[in-house]
Amino acid sequence: MEIGILRDGEPARALVTVRRHEPWTLALQIDGVDLIDCPDGPQIIAQGNDLFGALQQLCRAADRLKVRLLVNGARRDAYRCQVDGPDTEHLVSFLQPGRPASLTDTGAIFDPADASLIGTPDEQDRIHAGR
Repeated sequence: MEIGILRDGEPARALVTVRRHEPWTLALQIDGVDLIDCPDGPQIIAQGNDLFGALQQLCRAADRLKVRLLVNGARRDAYRCQVDGPDTEHLVSFLQPGRPASLTDTGAIFDPADASLIGTPDEQDRIHAGR
């Protein structure tokens, strides 16, 4: 699927491929970016036990190349979906202080998100832990 990114602070487009296996595997391809320093070649590969975990690893690897993914799963307030229900692995929950998780506080992990909402996986972990 095609997603928006910030590359050195400038908007651009990239392709993400998702393989739903144990572990989940994501591949990010960015036109015009020299990925010569990446051990995976012309793409960034990330894995995780679930889709959100794989996306956090992808964000960490992309950040080293000064690339930020502009998707819900990269939002500062996003965390692993806490809503019980069928087919929720593609969702993320958004932290709403003082409220239990509900479907109204979720979004599709790869839906577009505004650049002002994007954080790092470390920020996500700190916010979710309440620090």
